[in-house]
Amino acid sequence: MDEEIRHAIAISKIVIILLISPNFLSAQYIRQTVLPLIFQDNSKKIIPILIKACSWKAIEQFRDIQMLPNDGQPLWSDNDSESFIPHSRIEQITSYIEKLVKKIS
Repeated sequence: MDEEIRHAIAISKIVIILLISPNFLSAQYIRQTVLPLIFQDNSKKIIPILIKACSWKAIEQFRDIQMLPNDGQPLWSDNDSESFIPHSRIEQITSYIEKLVKKIS
């Protein structure tokens, strides 16, 4: 699996989307292997999407890039149903990604 992840990062030409959650950030493999690989190539646009509240600001690489949604609030809060995300929040994210891909391709 490690080789598959490394290969996917290496061949990504434009955009890498990261789904940010407590589980994602607590994974040692993510913090020590995946994030350094992703952030070493400045030619790739990284789009972090905040899925659940977590201490993402503690990760140095995330401090200088736009976290989505733009309001900095996670898609799911502890009070939300796990199966519902308001359409407007998904539309904001997909619109941002679509514009970015058109701009850089």
